[in-house]
Amino acid sequence: MICPSDLRQRYRDERVIPFIGAGISMSVIWEKDGKEVHGPSWSELVEQAVSLLEFQDTELARVRGTDLQILEYFKRKHAGPLVSSFLAGFRVENT
Repeated sequence: MICPSDLRQRYRDERVIPFIGAGISMSVIWEKDGKEVHGPSWSELVEQAVSLLEFQDTELARVRGTDLQILEYFKRKHAGPLVSSFLAGFRVENT
């Protein structure tokens, strides 16, 4: 990949702020219980939050709010240890 010279200069001048989208986690792959697992997609993250909020249907939750609103609600409702356990489902354990 060729990087434009003005971008390289801005990087050297510390004037670049990288944007990493939500899909970056999907590129992480590890093995868990003998199966290949990937990091969550945005939809999988929302589905997991909806499940932990004990809603019956992800699509019904999406009628009430956007994915971002659902995750914000989850964060407000379950701040603390539950959020850690939620994220632990996607964490790679040390081997």
